[in-house]
Order: sequence, then structure tokens, then C-alpha cells
Amino acid sequence: MSVNGLDKITGRILAEANAEAEDILSRAREECAQISADYASRADGIRERLTAKASADAEALIAQDCVLISQHSDTTGPATACEAAGVPCV
Repeated sequence: MSVNGLDKITGRILAEANAEAEDILSRAREECAQISADYASRADGIRERLTAKASADAEALIAQDCVLISQHSDTTGPATACEAAGVPCV
């Protein structure tokens, strides 16, 4: 076998390895995109539930004639409830 023949074999092996690596990378990117979309969907659901609970908690305080709510919240729920009821939220 000539050196030229070895170059052809080596070239074919390299091309196959590159194609396989590209396939693996493509599948990994697809899986990453799916995982990211799933995470974003779950995070949105959690955020919505937390916002609803925080709003309900603030509304319950307002219903008990609370005139000022001071809070730190990861959602806009309490501030939105206070604004709707005309109760200061600091």
C-alpha cells in the first residue's frame, strides 16, 4: 500500500470521525434547547404561582383593614394588590 493509499484511508477515517462528532454536537444542542425550554416553562409556572400566592396574602391583609404593607417579595403580587386597593406598599 502506498503512502497515498494511507492518506486516503486516514482522510476517510477523519471525515467519518468529524461527521460523527457533528452528529453528537447537533443532538446535544437539540437536547440543550429542549432542557432550556422545559426549565423556562417550569420557572414561569413557579413564578405565576408565587405571584398569585403573594397577591392573595396581601389581599388578605388588606381585607383585615391593613393600611400599610412593608414587604420584600420576589414577585410583583403584593405591590399590585396594594396598588389596586389604594394601600401603600413600601
